[in-house]
Amino acid sequence: MKHTPIIMLGCMTLLIATLIYVPLVHSDDVETIRIISPNGGEVIHKSSSGDEITIQWYCSSSEGEVVLYLIKGNDEMIWYLDKMAAGVQSASFDVPDYASYGSDYRIKISYGTLQDSPYDYSDGYFTIKRGFDTEAFVIIGIVAFVVIALVFLLYPRKK
Repeated sequence: MKHTPIIMLGCMTLLIATLIYVPLVHSDDVETIRIISPNGGEVIHKSSSGDEITIQWYCSSSEGEVVLYLIKGNDEMIWYLDKMAAGVQSASFDVPDYASYGSDYRIKISYGTLQDSPYDYSDGYFTIKRGFDTEAFVIIGIVAFVVIALVFLLYPRKK
């Protein structure tokens, strides 16, 4: 076969190019991402006064975007929270109205939106529970004051 040396030369060139290129791809090129907080065991209070959940993460790249999700249970409910620059590494959100009280919440963060993008979950569950509601406290205080004032006005003390 008279083309065999040309084919072999082409295959050897491809092999050499592959051997030279592969060592240039380092594991550092793969993005690392992980949740710092809430990472399990935290208690987050939810009230009408707008209590916040603060999410902190580490990303090996400050380029690109991360996507944050609130997860209930074993992925039974997944809610999109936000998408932002990876380098921000912290964000605060009001506890969503749709999040019921419970002790089975986690955060998921993914680097980008592709199916095979690096991602991380909170290592354990955190709790969302009823918080101190300052608005309700003020309303109850005002009502109590009015009731006490009416009692004193309507039922004066005898001398």
